[in-house]
Amino acid sequence: DTEQGDNASAGDINLGTSNIYADAAGYDLTLDAGSTGGNGGNVTVGLIDNNDGGSSYLNDLSISTTGGPEDDGGITTLNGNVLLDNNGADLGSFTISGDIALSSNVTIDTEQGNDAAGGDVYFDGGFSADAAGHDLTIDTSTTNADTNGGAVTLDGSNNEGGFYVNDVTVDTSAGAGGTAGALTLKGNIFLNDDGAGDVADFTFTGGGDIIVDAIFALENIVAIDTEQGDNASAGDINLGTSNIYADAA
Repeated sequence: DTEQGDNASAGDINLGTSNIYADAAGYDLTLDAGSTGGNGGNVTVGLIDNNDGGSSYLNDLSISTTGGPEDDGGITTLNGNVLLDNNGADLGSFTISGDIALSSNVTIDTEQGNDAAGGDVYFDGGFSADAAGHDLTIDTSTTNADTNGGAVTLDGSNNEGGFYVNDVTVDTSAGAGGTAGALTLKGNIFLNDDGAGDVADFTFTGGGDIIVDAIFALENIVAIDTEQGDNASAGDINLGTSNIYADAA
């Protein structure tokens, strides 16, 4: 935590491209570069896994870069995949407050081994990329019988990192007898081609509900748009068989 008392701007947390893991199951990591009394700091993290099988996965990961009401927030740069896992009944989860930038293709996966339900992913900030063509995959699925897929909340996307993300894939599938996780859309999803022929696609699988939560969106509208600039072909939007509805009139 880089600011105590919330009476000034928060500093940065830069972990570079270092591999992050736990030495035992069930550990959580919180990175707080947020402040309610000034600007938020930036956070940079590398690959988060189990040290290629040599150690343990983190259970929960929470990151904040938000600023005060009249101040600027920071941005979290993801330099690698984020792989989390349950600890018994405590499901793996990823919560991030503030904008996000991908520095490569990034997969966020909250359940390893398919021996528990999938955990939740909550973005309270827009996501973008630092170069064209980066993809985002969010996997809260499980094949464990009678357990549920995790819920996913997206607060929109932008080009704050310099570029729009290319493809987004979200999978909240449940095990047999379970319920797929819901996808909540709180802001516009703007994607773009990579400039070399790879069009932008948005894909949601698992059959979970899609909830439009547009209370903070401009004119109460949430859009998914797969081509910015109209200088290339637009990509596909595949929402499968999911039930789509709004959480308010």
